Amino acid sequence: MTDAKQIGLDREARRSVPEWIADAIDYDIAAQTLVIGERLVEKQIAERLGVSRGSVREALRLLASRGSVELTPQRGAVVTGYSLDRMADVFAVGGMLMALAARYVARHRNAGSLQRIGERVARVEAMTARGFSPPLDFATALGGVTAAVVVESGNPVIRAEVSAVFNRSVWRAMWEHPCDHLTIERQREEAAFARRLLEAIGDGDADRAEFELRQFQQRLADRVTTELARQRGERPPASPPLGLEPPQIGDQEFDDRLARIEAKLDALCEPSASAKRPPSLAKVR
Repeated sequence: MTDAKQIGLDREARRSVPEWIADAIDYDIAAQTLVIGERLVEKQIAERLGVSRGSVREALRLLASRGSVELTPQRGAVVTGYSLDRMADVFAVGGMLMALAARYVARHRNAGSLQRIGERVARVEAMTARGFSPPLDFATALGGVTAAVVVESGNPVIRAEVSAVFNRSVWRAMWEHPCDHLTIERQREEAAFARRLLEAIGDGDADRAEFELRQFQQRLADRVTTELARQRGERPPASPPLGLEPPQIGDQEFDDRLARIEAKLDALCEPSASAKRPPSLAKVR
């Protein structure tokens, strides 16, 4: 996952200590290492991570606001877990941002960007040519393609917000515990997607590039949430319908829409104090 992590380094350095603690706990919740109904005791967490109880208390408030922990007067902090709908929402947000990055790259394509993205695509295709790869290895290589698209977009707002999504614990847990790319057929399907995306960018077809990335994210979301639903014995969330053809919009309409999106995203960017990531609680138990 090196490529995906690389684009998030700036955001990572700006997290506060409570955010750092919250993400460590959140990761274990998303990975189902911490189970629903389990109590989170401030003193134990503080001792395990070598932080103050005040920072832990603030981290638990952050987790409560995210919906993965419930704070009650009687029991304190209790794990409530992540619903499949919420996991699908993470994919939806990431997909919209990355699709927007693909549109940028296609509209402002240059030889250097095409070469760098093309190298990542070739790596994915080489893996499928050799046969089946471990799902995490394949997901990492495929993530390198989408990460390159985000970086090559040259848009700092998109890059910062995609970095935030990549560093969210739900995303990392799903990435590092793959529920997709489990067969050679699926890996070949996504290698073909990577080639189509590269061709759309090379042709300067912004609509097609955006559509390909949106479809990719939706396929991934469907596979992951369906597998998690099977494991949990739940019904998978309904997917939004995707058309068979990419939408066609004019340059002026796109510029107007983009200006509104950037204004909203800019308002969300709030830098915080520098901190390092703590270990997963599972590793310090």
